[in-house]
Amino acid sequence: AKEQNVPENYKASYSADKLTVTNTYVKPADKDNKGSKKIEKVKTGDSLDLKLYGGIGIFAVLIMILLFVVEARRKKKRVIK
Repeated sequence: AKEQNVPENYKASYSADKLTVTNTYVKPADKDNKGSKKIEKVKTGDSLDLKLYGGIGIFAVLIMILLFVVEARRKKKRVIK
């Protein structure tokens, strides 16, 4: 006996004892596929410059560390007096 309702793009296969039917998906051939195309980067108007913002962020962190060290030294001098 054969499977009566095999869905589109599926292939029916049967076990040796004909008790188990397995439907396997078969990818349809794409007739319009011309191979891989090179995708160009789309210009969205977003001119995010990571180097600029990264540099500003690192500079801000260094300033914060410097201020922390200066304040710690001031407190240390006050305690000694």
